[in-house]
Amino acid sequence: MANYISKRGANVAPSYATTDDLPASTEVGDLVFVGGQLGIAVSASGYQTCDKTDIDTSGDWTATTQQAKIVASDAQADDLFGNQVAIDGNTLVVAAYGEDTGGSFAGAAYVFTRSGTSWSQQAKLVASDAQANDRFGTSVAIAGDTVAVGAYWEATGGSMAGAAYVFTRSGTSWSQQAKIQSSDVAADDMFGNSVAIEGDTLVVGASYEDTGGTNAGSTYVFTRSGTTWSQQAKIQSSDIQAYDQFGHSVAIASDTLVVAAYEEDTGGDRTGSAYVFTRSGTSWSQQAKIQSSDVQAYDFFGIDVGISGDTIIVGSANEDTGGSGAGSAYIFTRSGTSWSQQAKIQSSDVQAADSFGNSVGITGDTIIVAARYEDTGASNAGSVYVFTRSGTSWTQAKKIQASDAQASDFFGEDIAIAGKTVVVGATGEDTGGSDAGSAYTFIAG
Repeated sequence: MANYISKRGANVAPSYATTDDLPASTEVGDLVFVGGQLGIAVSASGYQTCDKTDIDTSGDWTATTQQAKIVASDAQADDLFGNQVAIDGNTLVVAAYGEDTGGSFAGAAYVFTRSGTSWSQQAKLVASDAQANDRFGTSVAIAGDTVAVGAYWEATGGSMAGAAYVFTRSGTSWSQQAKIQSSDVAADDMFGNSVAIEGDTLVVGASYEDTGGTNAGSTYVFTRSGTTWSQQAKIQSSDIQAYDQFGHSVAIASDTLVVAAYEEDTGGDRTGSAYVFTRSGTSWSQQAKIQSSDVQAYDFFGIDVGISGDTIIVGSANEDTGGSGAGSAYIFTRSGTSWSQQAKIQSSDVQAADSFGNSVGITGDTIIVAARYEDTGASNAGSVYVFTRSGTSWTQAKKIQASDAQASDFFGEDIAIAGKTVVVGATGEDTGGSDAGSAYTFIAG
């Protein structure tokens, strides 16, 4: 099965005279007519003609190579560029929540676009009401021409109440479309600690929201009509308790939402859980609660989550198989309305304190797992691993490191995948100053 089947789900594909007319926003998997011939885009400037929509763009992950190292145009020390990354087609967003435009740790997010194999900065995004310590860029997400950015210490509504900002692109220009807060915003909610977006649906985590107990956490769903965003739902788990931090990480695919509570206590203190919700009309209901088959205290299961179709990946960065804090990732699949564990994954060279699973990503039959403290090359240089699925089995295809790996780069602080491209943030990388941060792109062969 191909990774992309009419990605945007359009009923009518746009028409262009030649491939030169394809806009920069064209994404891998888009249906397009070029010269009257239906095809699927395989890059921003190329497409493959088809009689059906099952063109495989997955590539050979065993032959993955570094495509680019990316830094901000105004990189400075302590920006922490790369603390969050997101990619959709040929557009990449990199957060730098330590960036100081607007005040110390006001934060910024940078948009880059790819032409051929080259990436260039298209925009620097900052909040319209940026202030010191907002930490704009705590989280980022992208879908087509829309970017969402969380600022979990933003103080409208109370200290560290948090906010999320939506930006949209017209041509090559980006503008703020909305500032979003929950209907029950309060101090210390940290709304915006996580964001996910698909189409006209935005999900925002507020892992310190207190409904159900101190720091129990909540997650909010917003939908867009025209240019207006409105709250559709406030979501909590069926067994919510104090200090669960429900909403620490979120992921969405169509009408299925995954929300993690990495300090949930079923199975032991801070074992962690993930919850699956599905939407019918405008209503969301819990479909499943997910835990690993070997759950133990302090695993931090749910430190990060990802979803693609009927497959979920959950990072458990403090899991101890292979050594204390070595980390693991777990794969779950859905049959009907039931979810079951398909695999537990670790790197081929797993060691104590690697934190494998601190960030995860998935598309189709490919997953990526970061280990930001992995020591190949130098202490805490960091690594990222690519796994592919055949049938129900997952195998490691590639271990990725930066071409200029150094100690304390924390390569793998955050990761993202789209089509044949992997993006890796390295907040401790020192180009531009100590902890200025960098991002790296890799592409399958």
